[in-house]
Amino acid sequence: LSGVMADKDYTDMVATLAPVACRAFTLTPDNPRSLPATEFADVFARAGIPATGYATVEEAVRAAVAYATETGTPLFSLGSLYMYGEIRRSIERL
Repeated sequence: LSGVMADKDYTDMVATLAPVACRAFTLTPDNPRSLPATEFADVFARAGIPATGYATVEEAVRAAVAYATETGTPLFSLGSLYMYGEIRRSIERL
C-alpha cells in the first residue's frame, strides 16, 4: 500500500521493493504534488510487481487488507507521510 510525491525518487523505492513485494496497491496522497495512483501502479508493473491504482485511499486500503487477509501476506504501507493519517482512519473504519 503506497503513495508518493511526484517530485521524489519513487523509481528507486520500487526497485528496492521489487525482490520482496508480491503485489502493490497504490493511492494518491491528498497533496497537489502527489503522483497519481495509476501512474505509480505502472512503475510497479514495469518492475514486475502486479499493481493496481485506486481512486481513493479507502478503496486502496479495503483491497489491500482483503488481499493480505485472504493470502496471509504481510501488509506494509510505504510512501508519503501525507497519507498515513488517511490510511489509519480507513483501517479503523474497516
